[in-house]
Amino acid sequence: MTKTAISTTSSSSTQANRLAPPSLNLIGAGKLGQTLARLWSDNGYFHIAQVMTQHRDTAQTACEFIGSGQAVWQAEDLLPADVYLIATPDLTIETALTQLLELDVLTAPKSESTTQTPAIVFHCSGALSSNLLEKAANVGLATASIHPIHSFASPANSLSQFKGSTCTYEGHEKALSVLLPAFASLGATLLPVQGENKSLYHAGSVIACNYLVALIEASLECFAAAGINRHDAAALLEPLMTNTMSNVLGDHRGASTSGPSLTGPIARGESAIVAEQVVELDKHLPQYAPLYRELGKVAVSIARAQNSASSEALEKIQQLLQSPPSGRLP
Repeated sequence: MTKTAISTTSSSSTQANRLAPPSLNLIGAGKLGQTLARLWSDNGYFHIAQVMTQHRDTAQTACEFIGSGQAVWQAEDLLPADVYLIATPDLTIETALTQLLELDVLTAPKSESTTQTPAIVFHCSGALSSNLLEKAANVGLATASIHPIHSFASPANSLSQFKGSTCTYEGHEKALSVLLPAFASLGATLLPVQGENKSLYHAGSVIACNYLVALIEASLECFAAAGINRHDAAALLEPLMTNTMSNVLGDHRGASTSGPSLTGPIARGESAIVAEQVVELDKHLPQYAPLYRELGKVAVSIARAQNSASSEALEKIQQLLQSPPSGRLP
């Protein structure tokens, strides 16, 4: 498959010359699918033709949120479209594709209003490449994967927050020639990614997003164990985390002027403080002690790179973090 970046300028010009926007059928209508369909429906880049889910109610509810589209809950009722977004959960994308191919419904409409041939099929999985759609490519359809690096926890919020999100892409040139301008029209930044590296790439997204949620929960429980309620803990964490993220990410972009991004006891080589915290976690929140140790090891590596503490102090902390619970350091 061609893995080539496409100019959005020439494609946008072609789009402007169409008599009508390309039609899009949405297969699966979770938070991501609903959000993207609503944004494209609002800006007119795609005409949302049909929305298919497994149940009538969910399909109709999705259409109401999107503001357009015909609700479909049986694949046999799908009509041809220029573009198909398979937005089902990752592990069911290939199954959904196989079903649609067996029913011979993945075809482009025969209409003078659009010129997109062949039909385009794409998914938005961060972990899976466009090769998952190989069966569609084998019968002449153009395939791609476009992954928005955005948290779709609330579709209503994402409508105003999606602009500025980065979307990684790979796939067939004919598919990308339409899809990249479509995402650019939503204010997305486009970044190519190699399909064979998507598992590692997605792991990075998971650590930064999903695991951040888990990390915040661990932090809130530590505060709770210290007698600080979740409301007050959240209030104190927000500016701390916002400032930390600004420092860390600004540092890696070359825009930080605040000095080394790692602070705290490990950065200062304060082994006694770290030892005390390990003891208290082992005693009160043992489920989080391994998390503290493992992240502490990463922090030690960062502290060494920053040269923010003596090598002896950091080695002492490293040994502490590698040891099973054994009380305070001598």
